Amino acid sequence: MLSPETIEKIQKLSAEQQSSLIEQLDKQVLHADLAVQAEGCSIVNLERYKEHRDNMRGAFATDSIKEFHSFTKEQLTQFPAFPVFVNGPHMSAEAIIDFGDAKLPGHCRFTGRVKLEPTALYSTLLSNIHNNTFSQRDFAELLEEYQANVQVIVETEDGKAPADLVKSLASIRNMTVERLRNTSSEENNYTRGASVLEKQQIQSAGLKPVAFTFKCKPYTDLIERTFLIRISPITRNDSVIFALKVLTLEETKEDIALEFKSLLIDGFADTGVTTYMGDYDSGR
Repeated sequence: MLSPETIEKIQKLSAEQQSSLIEQLDKQVLHADLAVQAEGCSIVNLERYKEHRDNMRGAFATDSIKEFHSFTKEQLTQFPAFPVFVNGPHMSAEAIIDFGDAKLPGHCRFTGRVKLEPTALYSTLLSNIHNNTFSQRDFAELLEEYQANVQVIVETEDGKAPADLVKSLASIRNMTVERLRNTSSEENNYTRGASVLEKQQIQSAGLKPVAFTFKCKPYTDLIERTFLIRISPITRNDSVIFALKVLTLEETKEDIALEFKSLLIDGFADTGVTTYMGDYDSGR
């Protein structure tokens, strides 16, 4: 209900000011109770003074696929089927529950979001192992610490084969660097000269580790995977250094993202919910 004072002020507005006022009204929430303040004719939403909100809105967030399914499917009793947008690289998904449709578009302010957090073992693999170098002692301690998750692979006469961890650790600790020196000389009627060729070679009296596998769940809700890490022994200042690299890591990450999407799709089977790979910006 507008007061006489407010009505008088509105009547005195120019056409441009009245148009601006109407535009402000149009932007307000549907079915909301509004009031026009006389001073400056600003728009005030009275929802905060009411017992209940004018509509549902908010953002649910979790790191559990099960909880995400549980919350979002519960909303299907009150809202029509909504879309879910999956971001594979970020291992996240967002359900826009009040999305609506072309005839009755929603405000996109009521959402559910799941973002998986990597397990401690997977974080160790990506941050501490992949593309890092280790001394003999540090590499041996790394394998010992995660012995429940690793399997060392060594070079044999017949190719490559799994090896006993204790024997592998002993070989890693006992590797040495040998300097090889080759001297050659040349002399004729006109010149005399000599050259020295020196190189370093890693010696191992025991096993020769070339790789190891690392088993872990990348994310709690996903299956366990086996990662293959290549071992590249190099020399540095008469010491043996081990350079480690996870093989086919990017391809495995793609498989993990597809598994994540499959679990989301399976959880919404027969609900009418549609999933898409990508993000959605409602422009709100």
